[in-house]
Amino acid sequence: MLSQEDNIKYNKMNYPQNILDRFWSRVAIPFDYEDHPEKCWEWNSNFFRFYLTPKKYISIHQFVFQSINGIHSSRIKIHNSCNNKKCVNPDHLYTFKDTNKAIARFWPNVEVKSQNDCWVWKGTKTSGGYGLFCYLGKQVLATRFIQEIINSQDLSNGLIVCHKCDNPSCCNPDHLFVGTPEDNSKDMVQKGRSVCGEKSKNTLLTNEIVKDMLNKIWIGELQSAQEAANYIKTTPSQILRILNRITWKNVTELSEIPLEDIKNKIIRKRTFIDQEMHNNISDCLSEGFTIQEVSEMSGICFESVRQIKLQLTV
Repeated sequence: MLSQEDNIKYNKMNYPQNILDRFWSRVAIPFDYEDHPEKCWEWNSNFFRFYLTPKKYISIHQFVFQSINGIHSSRIKIHNSCNNKKCVNPDHLYTFKDTNKAIARFWPNVEVKSQNDCWVWKGTKTSGGYGLFCYLGKQVLATRFIQEIINSQDLSNGLIVCHKCDNPSCCNPDHLFVGTPEDNSKDMVQKGRSVCGEKSKNTLLTNEIVKDMLNKIWIGELQSAQEAANYIKTTPSQILRILNRITWKNVTELSEIPLEDIKNKIIRKRTFIDQEMHNNISDCLSEGFTIQEVSEMSGICFESVRQIKLQLTV
């Protein structure tokens, strides 16, 4: 059987573990396969199909090729370099659409200039301006092709390709770096490109409206999340986001009144949960807030909120 590390390495399609176990249990893998990649891994049947479900099957070579590359390869013919049809050793499988030909086809789509300039993608682009390149029958981002295929960088575990130059069409390798989505967000904030608060094109609120709402909560004119939501024409869950510094941080961080004190002002004790409150609590929970956060915001006891989360109440 494969080692746990290789089990993960050979599962870029994220197949369930029971499917992987069922497949590899039918393959005779040499015990010293790590030291002898030239040895064949033989499929122990004369039928070269593997059933993913009782009604859906796939070629054994396609299964391994997909698992390694993380792409659907049904249109790509897979070959064995060892000429053993039963062999599913990943090192023995190849396609005529090799990497060198793909790289040779890639660069004519790029307007290559000096090392410091942006190299603009001339081919198909996404709506956001990112280049698209067809590789192994699948559209991939041009920048991702550069880092994964040309520079041989591992982009697993959620890593993405970011631009130093902030030009999504740029394919200059010197302008690219690999990081997490969090790294990309921090880079945007540091460069002043993040869209927040009233700068967002999707919001109807302004800094002044949010400030006014916070002041009215503080002086007692708005006594619940629902009243605050009605006042600025939004939802209680959005009020919770504001008071928990998830949105509109540019306003709440500059507030002269401590935010915790404002939150405490709209906590109310309730003995009855009407349908409207039930729906508001459900909305907050569905958006990812914890039971404790919703309990503190709504004034409903922890157990009642927990029962709503568990769908034990109407």
